[in-house]
Amino acid sequence: MMQKASSMGETVEQLQRQLEQTWQALQASEARFHNIIEKNADGIIIVDQDGIVRFVNGAAEALLGRSADNLVGEMFGFPLVADDTTVLDIVCPRGKKTVAEVRVVESEWEGEFVYLASLRDITYDVTGFLAPTRRVGARKPYLRNSVILYLSLSA
Repeated sequence: MMQKASSMGETVEQLQRQLEQTWQALQASEARFHNIIEKNADGIIIVDQDGIVRFVNGAAEALLGRSADNLVGEMFGFPLVADDTTVLDIVCPRGKKTVAEVRVVESEWEGEFVYLASLRDITYDVTGFLAPTRRVGARKPYLRNSVILYLSLSA
């Protein structure tokens, strides 16, 4: 009987070590994922079915000229269509004008259906003037549409 209890104790300790190792691996994986999203040069915005912004990364904050605190929980202000690419003229609260290519895919966020929009600053590509967040490169032919996203909420 004593040997059974000792064996069960060892099994419990072994399971606790495995659980701790698995937990540490999960935390490391999440940290790597978070780092990739935050360091991404393209803006990433998560918008729910009601058009409410659920998440923005640092590049999206810079591109839109607003902090995550001012964006998350607010209406995005532009209808998103999955598997669609469009070009937006963005007018930020302080008057800065930027042109962004927006690509949209369907995704899941915290168990809910959402749209994941990636925004790439193409101001240089369409105007010929160097955008501060863009490397100098070959121009790409973009078809401009007349959509303008005004970010009129307080900065």
